[in-house]
Amino acid sequence: MPNITAVSIANPYTPANTMMYAVTVTVSGAYDDADHDAKVGFRTGDGSTCKTDAGWKWSHVERFATSTTKTFILYNFQPGVQYQYMVMVGPPGSAKFECDTLGTPPSLPANLSYLDLDFDGSGGVSTDYVLLDTCDCGAGSGVAVRDYLIAVDTVSQAIVWYLDVAAVASSGGDTLSGWRWQPGNNPPHSARILATVNRRYLYEWDMGGAAKDSKDYGTACTQAAGSDGPCVSHDAFRSPDTGAVYAVSSQVSATGVAGTGWNGLAGCATSRFVNDGYEQFSGAFSSLTSDYYTMSDWSYDPTVDGGPRTPDANQCNSSYWAPYFDPAYPPIDWTHVNSVTTTKPAGTELIDLSFYQWNQVIQVNASTGAINWRLSGNSTYSTLTLAMAGGISGATDFAGQHAVYQTPTYLQMFDNLGESSGSRVLRMSLSGGPPITTATITNSWALVDAALNPLVCPGQGSGVTVPGTSGVNVLAMCADEWTVEELSDSDGTTSAEPPFILELASDPCTMYGPANRDGIYGWYRAFPLENIGEF
Repeated sequence: MPNITAVSIANPYTPANTMMYAVTVTVSGAYDDADHDAKVGFRTGDGSTCKTDAGWKWSHVERFATSTTKTFILYNFQPGVQYQYMVMVGPPGSAKFECDTLGTPPSLPANLSYLDLDFDGSGGVSTDYVLLDTCDCGAGSGVAVRDYLIAVDTVSQAIVWYLDVAAVASSGGDTLSGWRWQPGNNPPHSARILATVNRRYLYEWDMGGAAKDSKDYGTACTQAAGSDGPCVSHDAFRSPDTGAVYAVSSQVSATGVAGTGWNGLAGCATSRFVNDGYEQFSGAFSSLTSDYYTMSDWSYDPTVDGGPRTPDANQCNSSYWAPYFDPAYPPIDWTHVNSVTTTKPAGTELIDLSFYQWNQVIQVNASTGAINWRLSGNSTYSTLTLAMAGGISGATDFAGQHAVYQTPTYLQMFDNLGESSGSRVLRMSLSGGPPITTATITNSWALVDAALNPLVCPGQGSGVTVPGTSGVNVLAMCADEWTVEELSDSDGTTSAEPPFILELASDPCTMYGPANRDGIYGWYRAFPLENIGEF
C-alpha cells in the first residue's frame, strides 16, 4: 500500500472561483489495485480532530494506477467559515490518512456580494441549490460590470459557488449570450456548462471553470462589413446519448423585404431576414458534421409566409442581432430560435427546437435534418393537435415559449405568453401514430408571487423539473421579474404559494450598481441542482 508523500492546497482556485479548493495528493507509488484508491473529504473545523470525528463530505474515488499524483476539486464552501480536509488512501479498515486545515474561503468578489437577493416562500423546498446567471453591481464602482454564473444554497440562502465568465473565457469574450448546465453521463463531478459568449464564442466548461472545448466564430460576428454569421446565441446542448453537440446559430440570408409584409415599411428597404438553425458537432467543436437552417433547409420563406406575428417596422433592425451583423443590411429576427435539446427514444436521435416568434416547436431527425412534426398553439403552424387533460386550468395554447426540452415520457416548456393571466410551465404528453398526432397538456404550473399574484414574463425564462420530486415540482425562472421559484401546484391554478422564491430586490444593489433592477442583466435561466460538482 502506498504512503501519502505530499498534499498541497490551492486557494484561491483561480481564475474561476475563490470558493473552491484544489487538493493535489502525491503517493509513493502507482499500481492498478484497490490499495491505490484515494478520496478526499472536507468539513468545517480547524483540522485538530479530523481523524476521529464524523461528518465528512467525500469526493469520488481516484485510482493511482499509472500516476502518483491526483488532483481533487472541492466545491460548495461558505465564505468566512474554516474547513479541514482528510485524504484517505486504500480500502476501508486498512486505509492511510492525512488531515489538516483546508482553509477559510474568502468573501465573494465585492461587486458580486452587493447583489441584494430576497428570499420568500411557504417552505418545504426540494431544490438544494439554484444555479442562475447574473451580472454584478459593478456599475458606478469604477470597475467594469462582470457576468457570472452563481449557485445559491436554498437553506443558508448564500451564494456558495460562482463562475466569472470573463476569467474563464479563454478564447475571448466576457458576456453570456446563452448557457445550459448539464449533469453528464457520469458521476456528479462530470457536470458541464455549455455556453455562448458575445454571440461569437462557444464554450464547454467543467464546474471548476476549465475549458473542455471552445470555438471562435471570428469576424463573422463583429458588425463589420460582410459580417453575416454564422453566430451562436441562446443555447447549446451536448447529447447524453451520442455525445454530439448542438448549438443554436444564425446567419443573414440573401432574402430582402421585396414581396413580403415588411416591404414599404419605413426603414426596412435594405433589411434582410435572419436565417436561424443549429450547428451539429460530432463531439469536439472542431468537428462540424452538419448544419440546418429555417430558410435554407426547412422552407421557411417570408415571401410565402411571414409567420404568425404581424410585420412591424420596429422588427426591421433587430436590436438583438444588429450589433453583430453587417450594418448595411439591418436584420429581421423573424423566427428567433431560443433553445435546442435532444432525445433518443429509439435508435435515432431527435432534436427539439423552439421558435419564439412563431410560437412553435419543431422536432428534427438528427441524422437527416428532416422535420418530424411541428407544434404550435396556432393550428396553421402545427402538424399536431394541442389538447388539454381534464382537471387542468388555463388556456389550451402556448406562445413566446422558452427552454423547451423532451424526456422519454413528456415535452416541457416555459410558456411565456400562452395564458393571458400570467406565465407558466407546461408539461405535455405526445401520443398517436406513429407518427405522433397529439400533444396533451397534462401539467401546468402557474407562476405567482408570495401573495399569489400572477407573474407575467414576456421574455426569456425556464422551467426545469426538480430532481427527487418524482416530477411533481419544477424550478421556474421569470426573467422579467428577476425571480426564481420552485412550484408544486401543477393543475394550472394560483391557489398555492410557491415553496421557495428567490428574487432580486427592486433596488438591486446594496452598494454601487443601478438604481433599479432593469440595470442588472442576466437572469435568463435557472437550474435546480442536487450537488455543486459532487458535493
